[in-house]
Amino acid sequence: GLVEEAGKLLSELKDSGLEATAEACSSVAHACLQAERLDEAVAWLGKMREAGLPMDAVAYTIAINACARSGRPLQANRLLEELDACGLQADAVTYSAVANAWAKVSRADEAIRVLKRMRGKGILPNEVMLGTVLNACARSRRPDLAIEVFEDVVGAGVPPNATCFNCIINSLAQQARY
Repeated sequence: GLVEEAGKLLSELKDSGLEATAEACSSVAHACLQAERLDEAVAWLGKMREAGLPMDAVAYTIAINACARSGRPLQANRLLEELDACGLQADAVTYSAVANAWAKVSRADEAIRVLKRMRGKGILPNEVMLGTVLNACARSRRPDLAIEVFEDVVGAGVPPNATCFNCIINSLAQQARY
């Protein structure tokens, strides 16, 4: 399909003696992510490194999202640490992707740790990050943490959306069932 075509074009570019750009490689990685070819999306980060291309936060975020979608939170966390070690700046989207990886495996404690790390870097969470952490709390059957996080983040100035409220309601309802 289109992912193969994009990969072939990059190969042709290289074969003709021209250099592929980080943006072109990130575009192919993003196409892999959209096509749910998650291992390939992560592999493009390595290909960029091997080619000596400048790494950027976008490429890392794509790989982190692939890890989140495929249930690999430890790898997502490692990629975030690597991004930091390279001197790159993660944004709310990147941190949300890592928190989402932990939410998918019902690890509210780790999702909250990512939220705290983000805030420690001076980045205000958005409603997506708040919803992601609240979802982790719901999946972990920890409505107490959901309420604590909600109050803390909303108190810091993040406006909640309907999804945030639904996550807390879901968390409370799940607790009531058990």
